[in-house]
Amino acid sequence: MLNIAIIGVGQVGYRHFESVLSITNDVSITVVDPHKDSLDRTKDIFETRKPNARIKSVRYLRNLQQVNDRIDVAIVSTSADHRYSVINELLDRTEVNYFILEKILFQRTVDYESVLDLLNRHNSKAWVNCTRRLYNVYIQLKELFRNTTIHEMQVKGSDWGLASSTIHFIDLISYFTKCTEYSLIVDQEHSLWRDSKRPGIKELMGHISVRFNNGTYLNLSSYKDGTIPIIIELVSDDAIVLIDERHEIIHISLKADNWEWKIRECRIPLQKDLTAKVIEDIVDTGDCLLTPIKESIELHLPMMKVLSQQSNKDLDQS
Repeated sequence: MLNIAIIGVGQVGYRHFESVLSITNDVSITVVDPHKDSLDRTKDIFETRKPNARIKSVRYLRNLQQVNDRIDVAIVSTSADHRYSVINELLDRTEVNYFILEKILFQRTVDYESVLDLLNRHNSKAWVNCTRRLYNVYIQLKELFRNTTIHEMQVKGSDWGLASSTIHFIDLISYFTKCTEYSLIVDQEHSLWRDSKRPGIKELMGHISVRFNNGTYLNLSSYKDGTIPIIIELVSDDAIVLIDERHEIIHISLKADNWEWKIRECRIPLQKDLTAKVIEDIVDTGDCLLTPIKESIELHLPMMKVLSQQSNKDLDQS
């Protein structure tokens, strides 16, 4: 029987829990969150969902001190400033074979530098939950761009939060191109830091430009006003692709088709559709399609250093 732990069941952690309820393996689930309201919400969905005979038990805990069983897969969906300490405490208390970690990974440089050694010492593997690598539309686009150079990707929309979401698109370019090295510039004149919906968290509206070392450009724009949906555009020598994830529509123009536009539907899965399958893949094969943590650290660090400087916050501040 699998032991799965979900640490933090706020907005994203709750979706992980929803997904785990549909798992096809026999499992025992441990949910840890200091907030009673969050635990009560997970209890409610478990009690109201159609029973899954594979779920053998669910424990709801307020702190990690009560976690003592070996864990096959731990999902850490706490805030970034607590994530490293959670990983460290879990590994100090028990054996954890695999981690699925939310992003942004960490706030402090030292945590990025220490986590690989920590995981290696405990013989644990980890992936970062950049989910577009799991979407069929992007798996198919990776094949489309396999033998061509992506010149540029543009991402534009209203109020989508550059600080928290840029890593998704840096990761996506790296997934397509296998390039992890880049430089990043924030357009200070047209960018604005402001309070996000989460207490104590700042978000960035404006423009970011990223140049990968292979020559691919990534341009990101988040407009502070309006309701423009996020549109993703990819341009190569052989294809132009427009993706509207909200409405699940993709427009493709191929050189091979004399640049004629074709429109088709593209399903964009939710987190609750993904986690159970990722866990099953990890348990069955020891691997999954998510970003390995070493690669994700390479992708996080340049971005985090620039954003922390721009927001007048020291990344190394405790």
